[in-house]
Amino acid sequence: MTETGIGISLQSTQLLDAVGSRSTAYKARAKQQEFDQILKEKLGSEGYNAKLLEACYGMESLFIENLFDAMRKTVPESGFFGQSLAKDIFRDMLYSEYAKIAAKSDQFGLARQIYERLSVQKTS
Repeated sequence: MTETGIGISLQSTQLLDAVGSRSTAYKARAKQQEFDQILKEKLGSEGYNAKLLEACYGMESLFIENLFDAMRKTVPESGFFGQSLAKDIFRDMLYSEYAKIAAKSDQFGLARQIYERLSVQKTS
């Protein structure tokens, strides 16, 4: 295969990866919008509390972040990258962002359950 063929092959792989990640983000946004719409219909516009929902996603994010932290501690670290405070801070920030993305994707569904439970208590 020529160099041009390899270059095209690499570019198409990168393009497919980018499209895949955009597709996942689009699905997560669509699922979030669908959930918001269901809540508005179920609770009515006056019963829908965006701040409460955001707090519920924050709770789910913290749970997932703690889950990631516990999982990370089970994997032994190699000395290949060395130890540094900057690496530890970056890793913690990275896992925090992963947790926020996972929470917003509604794959766990914990935020929904917390929201539904708290909104029922609030209206009662």
